[in-house]
Amino acid sequence: MTAPAHQGMTYSSLGPEPYGGSSGVALFLAEMAVATGDEKARETALGAIRQALGRAEVIEAPVQLGLYTGRPGLALVAARVGRLLQAEDIVSGARNLLDTLDADLTEDHEHDLLSGSAGAVIALLRLSEMLDEPALIDRATGLGERLVEAAECNERGCSWPSIALPDSPNLTGYSHGAAGIGMALLELWQATGDEPFHDVATRAFDFERSWFDPDECNWPDFRTVDDLDERPDGPFPYATFWCHGAPGIALSRLRAWELTGDDRYRDEAITALNTTQQAVINGLEDGTVNYSLCHGLAGNAEILALGSEMLGEGFERFGKLAGRSPRPGSGSTGRKSETGPVDAQRLDAESDAGVGRDRAVLPAVGGSCAAVDFAPRMRMLEQIRKQCPSRRSRKKTPFQGSIQDLWRFFDFAPLRSR
Repeated sequence: MTAPAHQGMTYSSLGPEPYGGSSGVALFLAEMAVATGDEKARETALGAIRQALGRAEVIEAPVQLGLYTGRPGLALVAARVGRLLQAEDIVSGARNLLDTLDADLTEDHEHDLLSGSAGAVIALLRLSEMLDEPALIDRATGLGERLVEAAECNERGCSWPSIALPDSPNLTGYSHGAAGIGMALLELWQATGDEPFHDVATRAFDFERSWFDPDECNWPDFRTVDDLDERPDGPFPYATFWCHGAPGIALSRLRAWELTGDDRYRDEAITALNTTQQAVINGLEDGTVNYSLCHGLAGNAEILALGSEMLGEGFERFGKLAGRSPRPGSGSTGRKSETGPVDAQRLDAESDAGVGRDRAVLPAVGGSCAAVDFAPRMRMLEQIRKQCPSRRSRKKTPFQGSIQDLWRFFDFAPLRSR
């Protein structure tokens, strides 16, 4: 069914993939069913994931290996839903789907996290634990070796071309660029101990670091750039989303810091989180944001919440803006912060003391990003919240507290328990 031409929309059943398809809906409903006991949500989740598994063959090259668009990602979701809802037929369906992976490798495919082999690496490492299948690590290793071979390395570092954007330079960023691929290689290094994965991951982050713009406090989005040698008038385009720009890069650096202990990654994560915070505040003020996880307010808010949790004391502002305080035992000190709306007086005190106004210096870039004093704007947003008491007083359900766990399951966090 096609909508009127002026609307530019086509109506059809969802595909099977996690990103925009029925398996993603199934994952959400399964988590909701477990958190709330809603039987209708459980039945719908099972129906959605069975429909997705039954249509897996429609996922074609070059995105068939992706964590969010491909069969490995679908298998990961199916295994998770099956375990959550105690449906062994769904878990078996996930195992069967993995048997098609070797055939997928015969066709050209993307390299990135969202739609390519880097995403398959993440999915296979997680599935090796969930299904107790150590052989899946070997299959992930094979994909990692292909990523190493496909890397285009020069004095800036290592990066990867895209089939979908053949005329664009190799990308920075999490979903389609060097950040996501580098993180996947670091995960593989942790799982196998193979140093080439660590070395190329480091060079992937070097590539992004070489393009960091200290004036923008961000990394350029090259999707609409044709020639890097002919710099456009003014700065390159920049994005501030999970998929492209500082928010997704923050995720990659937080995980890299966690895996390696290298404080360069922590510094870069702080810079990226500051830029993300600025973008969220701007979006709330001007009302132009959407609420998607990929390229909207919900995704950025979750990244801020995760950054607050991982960095700990001194970085509570990220969690406050996201509407969530760090959990007990998180970060460097594990100090528990109060829940609820922003405390403007306390934020003032922290700002006066310099708490949370870090200057993240990036020595390899040769510049730094001075953090913005967010306290006045946070106070303004708090006044806006006070004008909407019905929302602030709304009763919190058990499921609301588990949304971050749902979102993080499908990103790098599944491997943090290793």
